[in-house]
Amino acid sequence: MREPQNLKEQVSKVHLGEPREQWFESYAFYPKHGYAEFEPRYMKKEL
Repeated sequence: MREPQNLKEQVSKVHLGEPREQWFESYAFYPKHGYAEFEPRYMKKEL
């Protein structure tokens, strides 16, 4: 895995999927791993 060049500016963004019932694993997985919702169905995490 490549190391980010500037850790303060690196962000990982994910779309959780739609409809929620079909993508329930995403809605459970990402919050447990430090991701926070910033828009409906989108989460991000600073690396």
